Amino acid sequence: AYLILQPGNEHRREKIQAALWPNDGQEEGANNLRVTLSRLRSGMKALADDLPVVITRTTVTLLPNKIVCDAVEFDANLKAARTATDPARRRHLLEQGVAHYRDELLAGYDVDWARSERQYREERYLSALGELFQMAVKSGRVSDAVDYAHQILRTDPYQEEVSEWLAEHRKIRAPRPGDGSLVRDAVSGFVDSSD
Repeated sequence: AYLILQPGNEHRREKIQAALWPNDGQEEGANNLRVTLSRLRSGMKALADDLPVVITRTTVTLLPNKIVCDAVEFDANLKAARTATDPARRRHLLEQGVAHYRDELLAGYDVDWARSERQYREERYLSALGELFQMAVKSGRVSDAVDYAHQILRTDPYQEEVSEWLAEHRKIRAPRPGDGSLVRDAVSGFVDSSD
């Protein structure tokens, strides 16, 4: 997981040792890494002739685009969304990124690097959901806004602004075809108050 979350980056063996075996001594950590890399190489050779990892005496690099991982796809979509100038394209990329966020990253794995990666991705997930929520509210897509609000609150129940909007929205009757004014008024009230 440590390598997969940073494909293409060259990692010094000492840094990997410190991240994966922080409580082991230098010699024990180095031995653990050698054994793990040997098993990794053997396991990968059984799956493919073209190994997705480059292992040298001093570094380990996972080659990009060789292994598919939801966290990497999440990162790639959100990175592309940051530079997308077309609003529809940006929305699509944010939706794709959010779809790849399935659950807390490396849940139960309680070491510094995993906690840091977990927190970083959760913050990015909430930010992407918040942007999608705002887009849905501003464009009057109330059903989508409700879905995004629920996703936000499942991850962070202390998002007061979203919680208040959702509570207010529950008081609004469902619009009938051709009667968008009630929803537009409620949505514009939220958008105006959040500026």
